[in-house]
Amino acid sequence: MNELTDGVNNSIETYRALREAYQATNVIRPMRINRYEAGDELVYKVIGVCPASEATLKLVVERFVGGGFAGQVYRA
Repeated sequence: MNELTDGVNNSIETYRALREAYQATNVIRPMRINRYEAGDELVYKVIGVCPASEATLKLVVERFVGGGFAGQVYRA
């Protein structure tokens, strides 16, 4: 913590409201997400190797497990 964040209660609802407000501005540059929270939905388009079939992968984050040198770890 530092002098800017001491005593600040950052709620998941606040982060989600800020994300929605950013997306509503239709800025071309995508918003950089530093961390996902429980309930966040991630959707990816994927292509198989053999056969090269296309599919949509939809994941819902259950919880943030931890992070470190290799990146962030989630249970989805």
